[in-house]
Amino acid sequence: MKHNNKLKNRQNFLTKEKLKEVNACAKGIKEFDRFFPNGFDLSLWTKDFQLKILKKTRLKRYFGWAWTNNFLPMWSMSRVNLYRANLYGADLEGANLERTNLGGANLKGASLYGANLYGANLERADLEGANLKGANLYGANLYGANLYGANLGGANLKGASLYGASLYGANLYGANLERAD
Repeated sequence: MKHNNKLKNRQNFLTKEKLKEVNACAKGIKEFDRFFPNGFDLSLWTKDFQLKILKKTRLKRYFGWAWTNNFLPMWSMSRVNLYRANLYGADLEGANLERTNLGGANLKGASLYGANLYGANLERADLEGANLKGANLYGANLYGANLYGANLGGANLKGASLYGASLYGANLYGANLERAD
């Protein structure tokens, strides 16, 4: 992606130098530079581009950090089809994934801390070691999901379907399991 040099002076242009200024981790800066060696014009950040980054790059590991530190807006991913998406290690802290199809998705080691997964389909999703602390999983379908070692502390699982889910080693401390199957 080529950018006009005039854009580099604008505030809505992200560079590896700006990431270094805010003490971003070295691995994150290296990944950013790999995909955007000339920097990135933030005005190009759309919902579709966000989904592309999450589905197809290792930058998904730093997405939540970029959102939390106000570098990127987080577009709602409500009702998006992420069936069988590879979201391994993705940082989706606080994301709106209401009624999203994550069936069969690889979410191993993902951070979904405080995420809204109300009514989401996570059937047969791999959530091994995922952080779902404080997540809203009200009415979510977790049929056959792998939650081995997942942190569900304080999560809202009210009315969720956990039939056939593997909860071995999962932290459920303070989770709301009212009417969960």
